[in-house]
Amino acid sequence: MNSLFLLITAAIAFVFGYRFYSKLVTGVVFRVDTKYSIAATSSTPEATGGRPHRYLLMVQHFGLVATAATLSTAALATYWGWVPAFLWAVVGTALAAGIYSIGVLWLSAHHPDQSLGTVVKHYFQPRLWNGLLTLLLLLLVVTAALLALLSIRLLVNHPSVVIPFWLQVLLASGVGIFLQYRSDKAILPAFAAGLILVVVLLLLFSAYSVGFSGAIYFDLGGRSRVTLDADLAWIVLLAVYLYFAQRQRFAAMLLPRAGFAASLFLVLLLVFFIGVTLAHPVLIAPGFNPAGTSPTALPWLLVTISGGALAGIYLLFAHQFTAPALRTAADCREVGYGAAALEGLAAISAIVICSAGFASTAEWNEFYLSWAALQDPTYLLELYINGFAYFASFVGIGVDFATDLAALALLAMTVTSLEAVVQLLRTLFSEAGTSLGLPIQANGRGSLLVLLAAIVLITAGATGAEPSALVPLYGDSNQLLAAFGMLLLVVALERRQLPGQLLLGLTLIVLPAILWAIGLQLGVWWGQAAWSLVLLSLLLFAFGLWILVETAQILWKPAKTGGEA
Repeated sequence: MNSLFLLITAAIAFVFGYRFYSKLVTGVVFRVDTKYSIAATSSTPEATGGRPHRYLLMVQHFGLVATAATLSTAALATYWGWVPAFLWAVVGTALAAGIYSIGVLWLSAHHPDQSLGTVVKHYFQPRLWNGLLTLLLLLLVVTAALLALLSIRLLVNHPSVVIPFWLQVLLASGVGIFLQYRSDKAILPAFAAGLILVVVLLLLFSAYSVGFSGAIYFDLGGRSRVTLDADLAWIVLLAVYLYFAQRQRFAAMLLPRAGFAASLFLVLLLVFFIGVTLAHPVLIAPGFNPAGTSPTALPWLLVTISGGALAGIYLLFAHQFTAPALRTAADCREVGYGAAALEGLAAISAIVICSAGFASTAEWNEFYLSWAALQDPTYLLELYINGFAYFASFVGIGVDFATDLAALALLAMTVTSLEAVVQLLRTLFSEAGTSLGLPIQANGRGSLLVLLAAIVLITAGATGAEPSALVPLYGDSNQLLAAFGMLLLVVALERRQLPGQLLLGLTLIVLPAILWAIGLQLGVWWGQAAWSLVLLSLLLFAFGLWILVETAQILWKPAKTGGEA
């Protein structure tokens, strides 16, 4: 099989999905009112310079939801062969992620200036929010640790992009400030000039590497108490950056920085697709990997590709960052489905690299021999970067420069998403404090320091040992939130007397698979006597059962009369 066939098939599926399926979903399922102005009901983004054009907002939303984790999880899924990974990435994106991404924006747009807790309490019993809040905090903490781990490994493995990366952060913020209150015609010239300047900065400063060598040990009583190596040094420096990045004026530029980072990654994808078109290599990976039977493709495949195909964290990003910046409800289609399709293309690029980027099937088998080794997401991320550099060479780009460009683009998107996750954590941490009667302020410095300390400790623990717990925890909690998000949309549609059968059917497919995966992982951790992970798995399983009960009630209770606006 030729790799070009995969790209063409995915492109056709996403184009037809955007052109026809997204219109069907928008018009028939959600019945979006094209005259509903979000600007008239919410004033949230006015302080940040107004509401961006829908296509710019689509790129910004993509910059928030797509990270290096999207690529590493798609690369992990190739363990079972390119056929199941490709089918789930395409079908899951075009059908499930498409309607889910449109739906969460549509729902948030109709609840302007309301917290997610208020929205959930509006449709469910208030006590459900307490359980959901626990799930959200767990998901965000695990996500923050995973993104931090990927970020520091990129900084450690690619010291030549350190200076260009920090200059890119300043440049992206400057572009966002420049575009404030300017017309839509200024978007393309500003981004084009910024991207050209990033390439120039990379050419100028990539020769100046910044890193840490050696280690500092602190021994007490003959035992090492503190070890400061390159990983820990970058974790601390990244936490310092995140602390200052939460300041109001800098945090207000989050969406522009996400859009700029996403634009850089889209340039990366364009170069990659041109390179694959010119090289058109055959697929080295087997269609179905007979060795990849432990663990089995089902249910792990559904929770492994958590980016592109379907990701619960879309709900959080959409509600807090993207939906308030929409101009009209009609923009939900372009922003939601467009961002999901772009993330699906990113996942497809990882599958193509992991299926056609090896010299032989024997080399592929050697790389994918150990399932335990594949649990380290940075192991797979370097495979993606090296594969991109290989295909970029067919376009005439040097391998060293292509490697730096890929590392810079992935680092920019991952750190931007990490900033967004920290902002979400601060908001939810404050809501948890309110529920417990504790005086925790969403913008308080004390709570921010506590959260950053927790992220540093968890990430440091993952770097000191095999980070095998982060990936399954991230996948299970992420997909569990996706199941709840779809159920929330079903209830919202039912209240408005709109058809929610498609979303209900997707919930009934995804939820049992998630419970199955959590149960299997629970057994693994029980056998390893990892009791803290067993407890977390039990919490996830309990909340999954709760969602299943709520779904059963929707199936059996009589439909309500009346509706909501």
